[in-house]
Amino acid sequence: MPGALNRPVKREKSLAEIELTRYNAARTNVQVHLAERYKLDNEITRGQVIRKDELMKGLSRIADSIVSRITASTLSRNEQDDILKELASLPLVLEEAIRAQTQLRNREKAARKDDKDS
Repeated sequence: MPGALNRPVKREKSLAEIELTRYNAARTNVQVHLAERYKLDNEITRGQVIRKDELMKGLSRIADSIVSRITASTLSRNEQDDILKELASLPLVLEEAIRAQTQLRNREKAARKDDKDS
């Protein structure tokens, strides 16, 4: 066989090479998580991140005052109900916006896809 001599011979990795590969992967993983944590800390420091629970408390107070004004208004009962129904959907809209902005699920999906591909 003339081409058989030109093919590289596959060899198995030694235990040391396998462990070094695992160590490097773990170290890279730690660095990625640290970078994400520092990024989040910086965003919080700059005021670019709003705590959801604090936001919801503030919006709840605003919504309560709006509801009291709507119910005391001269609007018909149907008009009041329509406005209150729209106001009640605000938390759902916020949850959808949060889900659309989060990168956690997207990373989890990508990780699962990578695991399936391997």
